[in-house]
Amino acid sequence: YPPAYHSTATEHRVVRGAWGALGPTTDWVRLRYSVVPDEAPSPLQRVAAVADFGNGISSALPFESHRFINPDLTVTLHRLPATDWVCLDAVTFPERHGIGVAESTLYDERGRIGHAAQTLLLETW
Repeated sequence: YPPAYHSTATEHRVVRGAWGALGPTTDWVRLRYSVVPDEAPSPLQRVAAVADFGNGISSALPFESHRFINPDLTVTLHRLPATDWVCLDAVTFPERHGIGVAESTLYDERGRIGHAAQTLLLETW
């Protein structure tokens, strides 16, 4: 496979579920590279980058027959992550009318830090 953001720019430690498998997934993620060249990623950059993985790691429909995009990402934090690793506990809820949502609870090594939600536009192909 060619280099890709999800596999090249990030490091993952899946503790529940699996990449490419259907169902909820819990994944610890760390950025491998800077968001801005020659600058260490800020805590907000780290958590925003990781929060965008929710819909991809917790698929509820097979990738072979469905496409989905997330036109938005809402991240609500009650504190910034204290470490480089951010955890997503993610689950996706698709609906037959073609819209769904991926919901993730966000953690760092000290505990819960917030929540992320992604609206999903679903298409069968």
